[in-house]
Amino acid sequence: MQIFVPTLKRVNKQPTYDEWIPVKWMPNTQLVCPEEEVIAHRAKGRSALACPVMGIANTRQWILDNSNDNKVLFIDDDHTFARRIVPTEPKLRQATHDDMNELFAIIDAKLDEYPFVGVSARQGNNNSCPHTEVYNTRNCNMYGTRKDILEQLGVKFNSNEVTGKEDFYVQLQLLTKGIKTLTLTEFVWNQGGSNAPGGCSVFRTLEKEKEDAERLAALYPQFVKTVVKDTKTGWAGLKNRTDVTIYWKKAFEWGLENG
Repeated sequence: MQIFVPTLKRVNKQPTYDEWIPVKWMPNTQLVCPEEEVIAHRAKGRSALACPVMGIANTRQWILDNSNDNKVLFIDDDHTFARRIVPTEPKLRQATHDDMNELFAIIDAKLDEYPFVGVSARQGNNNSCPHTEVYNTRNCNMYGTRKDILEQLGVKFNSNEVTGKEDFYVQLQLLTKGIKTLTLTEFVWNQGGSNAPGGCSVFRTLEKEKEDAERLAALYPQFVKTVVKDTKTGWAGLKNRTDVTIYWKKAFEWGLENG
């Protein structure tokens, strides 16, 4: 399994890569950034790959197309990680590198069974207790995919002019074909807040968020509804942004009958 960390304009701050990738997995891990940032990352001892395209949906698809491994794990560049103290109970503790070794090994193994394997966000993780695995639900930020299966199915991050919410778009393409997705809930990722300087915030505006949400809803009107959120924390500068509500299990059930 290869691990890719897409990044943009964050040369001086790389918590995921610098702090959370265990030694065992470091040879399999690369930052993916614009060509002009590669030298700066390498000067800090990081493995960096120059990406010739812009936009997160295009970048993810380029990574998938150019990976040398059928198993590809995407992780955002600004994460911290935790693990449940008891697998079936909600209380969490900070993850260790041993935990991360175990998590990556689990994702690697589960990708033999599922073409999309996500890791739970910290927010809302308690709702999945006592389960350590849940199916056909929301994933973003950290997930593994099977390159060969997505290619066989014609599933792409950036088809139909999708430029954002590409994580959701890929999952909906799978679910509406009747293909189950998996989320691991014993482990969680967390981030300081969405829309921090650099990364997708370079392109993200209220207008762009609205456009992305409306495009996804137009592609999957049975399963996606737009909603305006009065965000109080975590989305700097994007109060009253347009987001989506997605009926994941309904999409999967439809896929079983019609996909």
